[in-house]
Amino acid sequence: MPGLELLKLPFPKVDILGRVVIVTGANNGVGLYTTANLAQLGATVIMACRNLKKAEEARQQVIATVPDSTSRIFVRHLDLSDFSSVKTFATGVMKEWDTVDVLINNAGIVGQKTRETTVDGNEVSFQTNHLSHFLLTNLLLPVLQRSTYPARIVNVASMAAYPLTKLNIDDLNFEKHYPDIFELYPKTKLSNYAFTAELSRRLATSPSLSHISTSTVCPGFVITGLGVNVDEAAITAIREKGGARPGHEGAFSSVYAACSVEAGEAPKGEWRFYDTYAVKQELHPVAKDEEVGRRLWEESRRLVGRFGGEVTL
Repeated sequence: MPGLELLKLPFPKVDILGRVVIVTGANNGVGLYTTANLAQLGATVIMACRNLKKAEEARQQVIATVPDSTSRIFVRHLDLSDFSSVKTFATGVMKEWDTVDVLINNAGIVGQKTRETTVDGNEVSFQTNHLSHFLLTNLLLPVLQRSTYPARIVNVASMAAYPLTKLNIDDLNFEKHYPDIFELYPKTKLSNYAFTAELSRRLATSPSLSHISTSTVCPGFVITGLGVNVDEAAITAIREKGGARPGHEGAFSSVYAACSVEAGEAPKGEWRFYDTYAVKQELHPVAKDEEVGRRLWEESRRLVGRFGGEVTL
């Protein structure tokens, strides 16, 4: 089995040897390359994936790339379109591992041409790209709290959301207006910025959680499988016109946020946004709006339904 191309990582790093990292959507694209690079640095990586067959094939690719990682790469089932699966995954992780040091909320989808809902009744891309990661993060706080790394939470967003000026809290599920797929994706990813900012503010006020740092990263315009299943011709045309870069380069900012010295030095209550080259960028206005963050948090708590009671932060 062919190996994967690894990144050059010319930045000061915290020793991540033996640290436990969760990467959602780790079986392809940016998530797979993130897994391989962290494995190369000595991390233990939990690949959280919906399709276990594809995930195991991806795990073998990582092992082929980093031969000494066989005992450090684990595949576990996680379906972000089902809150029960999120709960089962989190419960399983907390039984197997006492501590999680880094959570990388990487998985994402473009969405469908016509509105589809999950088993939980939410629009599928909004639940996958935001709500389930919101729930997962909250459920895993007990094991992140125990990290002496100290723990980091990395949310993979997109600069495609930056032209947007407003997060419509009153129509997060796109029930009133369903946009086309190229507008839908950035709208769901805009939530990542507001969520990370509010998460950072709430962690900072909790004595037992204030050591956890948060970052948002953008992989950049890279070649992955994102959106190909929805409209392959359109996605291909956009990539060719826009000069998309190789897929492995999209992992750079996630790896940087997970293990760089600089990313872990943010003061309490401050979170950082890194672009595809891990250059710190100005925060989106939506992220600076504390009222928007508060409302998104409370609405997200409501939309996760019967699991809302477990969102205690």
